[in-house]
Amino acid sequence: MSDHAQKHPFHLVDPSPWPLVAATAAGMFTGGMVMFMHSDRTPADFWLAALGIAGILFVMFRWWGNVISESKIYHNKVVQIGLRYGM
Repeated sequence: MSDHAQKHPFHLVDPSPWPLVAATAAGMFTGGMVMFMHSDRTPADFWLAALGIAGILFVMFRWWGNVISESKIYHNKVVQIGLRYGM
């Protein structure tokens, strides 16, 4: 019974690590900026915020790259119409 996959024209995306990585990078940036503004301004505070910004930029490019590559393969006419209606 488990070998019967449901057939439908929609592409269901796989689980992605990018939301967790983005949240971690945003937390690093926020923590670094709070420490930078409210402490003795050590270089570690600046580098924590800089690492957070670099992580956010990295996630943006990788996540959008995944979206673009999925759109080239899996977006058939039904999915494109659904995306248009959703916009």
